[in-house]
Amino acid sequence: FRFQSFFSISYSASDESGISRINIYLSDDGGEHFKPVAIGLPHTGSYDWFVPNRPGASNIIRVVARDNAGNYGSGWSGVFSITGTPAGFAPTT
Repeated sequence: FRFQSFFSISYSASDESGISRINIYLSDDGGEHFKPVAIGLPHTGSYDWFVPNRPGASNIIRVVARDNAGNYGSGWSGVFSITGTPAGFAPTT
């Protein structure tokens, strides 16, 4: 995708005991390593992610859901690119 200040990450999770929290991670090396983007989110179905200005073509988002019984489930995005912005650009919110 082309650079935007924010990008909406959408996800779905369900469990009979309910979902207690959502954690979102980013890998910039094709899934070898993941770094936290947001931890302990309420389960709303989406997260407005501030996209870092770190260009690359091997990015993956991983969403991890924890249910009320303490079990975890996760899913991954496909591989995507982040395109950098020209020097001097500072997004405003």
